[in-house]
Amino acid sequence: MFSRFGVFTCLLFIHGAVWINAEDGHDFAKRGFGSYFSNSYFDEIAAATCAALPLSRAGHVFPVRRRCSSSSKETCDQICQSSGVLKQTSWNNKYDCPSKCIESLHVYRNRPDLLPNLKSDTDVGKVGLLVFRYQSCIATSCGPNYCCCVKR
Repeated sequence: MFSRFGVFTCLLFIHGAVWINAEDGHDFAKRGFGSYFSNSYFDEIAAATCAALPLSRAGHVFPVRRRCSSSSKETCDQICQSSGVLKQTSWNNKYDCPSKCIESLHVYRNRPDLLPNLKSDTDVGKVGLLVFRYQSCIATSCGPNYCCCVKR
């Protein structure tokens, strides 16, 4: 397990390496959060969005990926209550109850990376990352690509 110092050092090293490459004229100069993780930040965006949703009481909140295609028939209600999700969220067998859907999301891919704004206001007025909230858990076909589930 990483210590706090180890994680901080690792992140500092990554941050420094990116800036060194940017100054050398490599293709890191225009980068967003995605360049650190090979544009695989959709899970993090979904997790942050799900965790930010208001709940009536405490519980574990997590996103579950949903297939986004015209043939998708499974709703987020069904996905959150599925046996597959139940198996993955059985942290304490004493409380083996299914999770419940609280929201469905579409996290858009291929959004533009914005310039970093550490020292000045760059890319002001430009839209970067984008998430659509359905305010429902019953959508089918291609729409939601993430389900927000809660387990109490």
